[in-house]
Amino acid sequence: MDNIALNKEYEHTALYRLLGEKITEALKMLTGADVVARVSGIRVADTAQVIEKYSKDRPIVAIASSIYGGDIDGQILLLLDVPTARDLVSFLAGMVELEPSDENAQDILKEFGNIVIGNISSILSKTCMCRVVYSIPEVVVDLDTAIIDSTVLPIASKYGAVELLEISISSTSEQFKLRIIMLGAFI
Repeated sequence: MDNIALNKEYEHTALYRLLGEKITEALKMLTGADVVARVSGIRVADTAQVIEKYSKDRPIVAIASSIYGGDIDGQILLLLDVPTARDLVSFLAGMVELEPSDENAQDILKEFGNIVIGNISSILSKTCMCRVVYSIPEVVVDLDTAIIDSTVLPIASKYGAVELLEISISSTSEQFKLRIIMLGAFI
């Protein structure tokens, strides 16, 4: 591996660590829970590998947003299993029980996504020294296979590979678990 590739690898590792730290801080502030993050990032040419890893044919809630600017072009997915999404909505709504498919619950999840994705956008803007913007988050309740397929395949066909950043976040009390997946070209 040449020095340029090593330097790029170091930059990505530092970025992943920074994203994990900042998102953890934001979630601690938002939820009041003690939160732990585990961050990993890889570049994958085999989209079947990504689809296989995240597709278990189970219903999930995805908060999705496009992100772009400078050398960045991709999708951010906040993935929650349905019970976690229900618990998060109840927590953020003041313990009102709402189903993730309910319109009010979706508004709460969109706002949650806006906060998390806004933090990611801000960090990426500072890191790449360019303006990074994102679309208004959408909430999708569907089988994970459908969500992952519809996100990964267009990116892979455009760039020939998918850069994947995964941040797994959980509260130490196991109150909630959240998986953030950034898919795209984060050059």
